[in-house]
Amino acid sequence: MTKKSKTVKEDDLKTKLLEQGELSHEAIVKFLILDKEITRCIAFANAASPIDIFKSYKTKIRHQADADEYFTNSVDKYHEGAKDDVIYELYDWFEDYFKDYDKSYDYLSSWEYDQGMYEWEVLYTYVHKFSELPFEYVCRSFKLNKDRFATNPLVDFFSTFDDYFYARWIDDIVFDWDRMGHYYDKISGETDS
Repeated sequence: MTKKSKTVKEDDLKTKLLEQGELSHEAIVKFLILDKEITRCIAFANAASPIDIFKSYKTKIRHQADADEYFTNSVDKYHEGAKDDVIYELYDWFEDYFKDYDKSYDYLSSWEYDQGMYEWEVLYTYVHKFSELPFEYVCRSFKLNKDRFATNPLVDFFSTFDDYFYARWIDDIVFDWDRMGHYYDKISGETDS
């Protein structure tokens, strides 16, 4: 008796892999595990609460280098919980299977399962999570730049990250700068609205 696949997606994927005929039975099993693990780890990131990922530690962000260090450390620490080691082991396995990194990459890339795509999707998910941080949390938890040259400390905080994300080719994050500015002005007593 053969073991049944757990999902329709898995059955469809297995059928496509079999029809393609490029992988051994063992490689198909590994590919299906890779599919499940990537799906699970992306779901882990999607289910996260922004304030669970981005702890403050009373951090002051002044420059893109600060934003890079803070964002990278926060994401790395949180994403450890996804336990995605199996994914990287499978990438190594496929490299050995194809006996060439480029062949492995090209094959996995044709299915959009290569390491670059996985890491990009994880990064992209966490960037969106960052953009969802509540204003109140940021104002209460971070050392905002309140020097006399700061236009609006909350706007400046998010603007530094917006510049950081843009420098990494993520340019579709939408921050509501007017709402953000109004919120900070209201809580700091600079407006009666």
